[in-house]
Amino acid sequence: MVGKGLLNFLGGTLGVAIIIGFFLPWISLSTDNVLPIPLKINQKLLQNAQFSFEISGFDIVNTAAKSQVKPIISFAKMFVKNAEKLDQKVYLLYLIPIFGFIVTFFSFKGVENLVYHFLALLISGGIFGWGMYQILTQKSTLQFEIGIGLWMILFSMFLIFLVSFVNMVKK
Repeated sequence: MVGKGLLNFLGGTLGVAIIIGFFLPWISLSTDNVLPIPLKINQKLLQNAQFSFEISGFDIVNTAAKSQVKPIISFAKMFVKNAEKLDQKVYLLYLIPIFGFIVTFFSFKGVENLVYHFLALLISGGIFGWGMYQILTQKSTLQFEIGIGLWMILFSMFLIFLVSFVNMVKK
């Protein structure tokens, strides 16, 4: 059986991974992965155009909230069905690193509270399920690659879900 110390260390490490993943690239878009654009644009001009950019969770909050960068706003709208007040909704993304910090703090402190483990199970499972659903069902005219930061967050959430479940079963 897995010891409490190991589970606490794993939970704390996963919380740190969530915080780090928030600042790493969530998506990358370049001329290599752009689908044919259905606009009346000179195709030779498009063949010579080269671009590449990466967007982190932090970038999404800071630029979409200020309505500055159209591609980031378009990306954010894919994850929110109702795009009204998007500039206010993106601030909810700050809850991801806050959750990571809370998990890290309580895990390294060795909290054995059943309510904490239940809430961690619900939140991490909900974020993992919602994130995977959004990735698998997104419909966009642009094809982009999911970056390491988003994968770190999603898999950390899944593993926190499992660690919380094991801690609850051990009670």
